[in-house]
Amino acid sequence: PLGFGENPDNLAQFREAELIHGRWCMLAVAGMLSVELLGFGNWVDAPLSMVNGGDATWFGLNLGPATFNNTAAVEIAMMAFAEGKRASADPEKRMYP
Repeated sequence: PLGFGENPDNLAQFREAELIHGRWCMLAVAGMLSVELLGFGNWVDAPLSMVNGGDATWFGLNLGPATFNNTAAVEIAMMAFAEGKRASADPEKRMYP
């Protein structure tokens, strides 16, 4: 209704973005549920360790101090690597690896 799909090039780009975002969402839900179901805490209280200056844990393993800067740096580096690998492939392989 808004005319976003009128241009075929834009439609292909929107389709690819929707697939990638959907996959990231599915991974996030799996991660949140697995931590809760295995009894390692809940995802609502997870950021409290950064706010209170405590140590970060991942499936019960102590990862050390969880500061915002450390967390943001690791997250940016990991996403840059994943997006760099995905962007170097041809359009069909980007959507269906």
